[in-house]
Amino acid sequence: MAGKQYRKATLLLDPFFDQVEVEFRKAMDGAKQAFDNRDHLNAVKLYDLAAAITPGDAAAAAGLARAKNLKKVLDLTGQAARFEVDLELDAARVAFQQALDLDPVWEPALEGLKRVLAEIRQHAFEQRMTEGFDALAGGDLATARVAFKAAKALHPESQQPADGLLQVDQATRLLNIGRLQRQVTRLEQNEEWEAAISAYQQILAIDADLAFAQEGLARAKQRAKLHHTLNGFINDPDSLSAPATMQRATRVLLDLTRVSPRGPRLEDQKNALSRLLKRAAKALDVMLVSDNQTNVAILRIARLGEFESRQLSLRPGIYVAVGSRPGYRDVRIEFRVAPEIEMKPIVVQCEEQI
Repeated sequence: MAGKQYRKATLLLDPFFDQVEVEFRKAMDGAKQAFDNRDHLNAVKLYDLAAAITPGDAAAAAGLARAKNLKKVLDLTGQAARFEVDLELDAARVAFQQALDLDPVWEPALEGLKRVLAEIRQHAFEQRMTEGFDALAGGDLATARVAFKAAKALHPESQQPADGLLQVDQATRLLNIGRLQRQVTRLEQNEEWEAAISAYQQILAIDADLAFAQEGLARAKQRAKLHHTLNGFINDPDSLSAPATMQRATRVLLDLTRVSPRGPRLEDQKNALSRLLKRAAKALDVMLVSDNQTNVAILRIARLGEFESRQLSLRPGIYVAVGSRPGYRDVRIEFRVAPEIEMKPIVVQCEEQI
């Protein structure tokens, strides 16, 4: 009996349920149309009706929530658009964002915020580029580099920041070359040739094709080698007594007469070598004393045999006298001959028996 009554009630209610669905769809369609027409009052009314017809419907609840915020969203979007026209971009960004906080899917606000953010980024890009070129023109290369890098970060696809950075790099190279060129000029004037070589090498590391640096490096190396050679003779004046060494030094001295210009350092070295060559060419008297039983020789000079005293003329330098005698230990005596020292007799005799 109960089953029959349930089926009878169902048959009676089915038309009602069908009418509810029709009314719900009618309210939802009307609400959407009102919302699209930005008629917030009717949108709220119809979404509210739809929610009452079908409680718990998610679409109706979401529509009602958006409809309730529509007027404020419209006001904020309109305000943002006016700010944008007046180029008050930060204020426009804030207003568009506030509209989206109320309705995250409101398309005009989404498009407006995207547009304003692009305009802000473009404005910042142009400002960084202007700062970069102004700094470049003023010679502030560090600031220019920072500005162009900031512009590149804003628009990585743009070639303009890369061109700016290229100009900064070129200006930096020219600045460094100019600084090193002034430095190397002072070094050459002071005849600091080793330091000049380093400076020229630094210039060529920046630009290997600079003719003045190529020529300067060759000149500095030649002068450094010449100074090194002269110092070798001057620091070891006794070596000039050797014929081969004297010949080399004399040839260097002759070559120096053709070197121009000669700075004070090179002129001093030239004069010093000239004096030392004269010194080396003048033989000095040396007295050797023995016991007339020791066989005496001066290595690479002469065998003198046995004597009590013997005077020799020797040019300045280091010499070695050796003495030998049967049954006695050989003796070896090194002595120096120089005009600036007092020459005492050189005693060469074997006294230690074996």
